[in-house]
Amino acid sequence: MFLCGTMKTTRERILEAARETFIKKGYKGATTRKIAQRAGVSEVTLFRKFKSKSNLLKEILNENATLSSQIFNKLLESEFRDKPEKFLYKLAEEFFKLVTEKKIDLIFIILVEKELEEHGLEEWELLDSINKTLYSNLTNYFKEQIKKGNIRKINPETAALIFVSYLSHLNLLSHFKECEIQEEEYIKNFINILLNGIKGEIKC
Repeated sequence: MFLCGTMKTTRERILEAARETFIKKGYKGATTRKIAQRAGVSEVTLFRKFKSKSNLLKEILNENATLSSQIFNKLLESEFRDKPEKFLYKLAEEFFKLVTEKKIDLIFIILVEKELEEHGLEEWELLDSINKTLYSNLTNYFKEQIKKGNIRKINPETAALIFVSYLSHLNLLSHFKECEIQEEEYIKNFINILLNGIKGEIKC
């Protein structure tokens, strides 16, 4: 993540411009000329760095997945590992921060994956996307915590899907100016419901 006041390299500027252009124009509508203009470089420089528009997309999607894994692995090594409520809160907080700071649009990624599937994903030699990476890591985490007795027996795949879906929803809301995201409160409430359910003790 870039620090305030740090000069960005040409490569970083191109990647940032590509992210923003892909999100606004879609993959097909994002031309290398538009990306280069947004980055303040020539198309020649863009092609010298990345060779093609598809390489730019690959770089972005692979970087997303790598950063997501780094966040997850760091938390696994922390004191929060066997404290599901704190672990999941910190994961959501760090993940949402990553999405915001790196201008990652999860909905765009889903749409791009759909487009790539139609043309054959194997040709792209992609790592798993940020969504798939997080889903896979969470599924394994829930299995571990169930085995340790830290959470009740649930379907780990379903729990992981709910978590990823919620973060995608927060990401979507952040695109609407009229929706003010109270990140901390939203995440706390979500983790509480995820771990404790919505049905409390009913007294007759």
